[in-house]
Amino acid sequence: MNTMFKILNKLVPEYLSSLVPLRVGDRTHYNLRNQDNLSLVMANHVKTYNSFIPKSVRDWNSLGPIKNANSLEGFKTLYKRDNIRTANKIYNIDHRGGNVHHTRLRLGLSPLANHLFTHNIIDDPICSLCNIEVFKMKQLPITCLGVHILPEKRLFFFQVYLK
Repeated sequence: MNTMFKILNKLVPEYLSSLVPLRVGDRTHYNLRNQDNLSLVMANHVKTYNSFIPKSVRDWNSLGPIKNANSLEGFKTLYKRDNIRTANKIYNIDHRGGNVHHTRLRLGLSPLANHLFTHNIIDDPICSLCNIEVFKMKQLPITCLGVHILPEKRLFFFQVYLK
């Protein structure tokens, strides 16, 4: 939205300002309720519909009185005040380490063999402790056969998987 504010207030080069459509009030001589809104950009494909200019125009039109801020700093302050987002409580664990591990598992970026294989970091998805090929998230330290069968590797397993 900061970029859109800059474009509409001529704080960017002309080649960027020329990409944004005219305001509704500039296109007609009638006194309309939405005369301060930008004209919508027509799009035939989802890619075009979600690209920068059409999406920014839709978002800009939905802002309300914030659009009339006098300066960029004033706009930023009003925008942040009205668009405060709070994190979902299910992703907030008491300590940072737990948050990191939960996020890694949720995004599929943990040191589990399957995740490493999916991102082409290792050559095969076979667990180095229990030699079982796993393609699902069930291969956690609690259910790994290597942890239960090989007690000497248990400490190593938890150090590697819980870092």
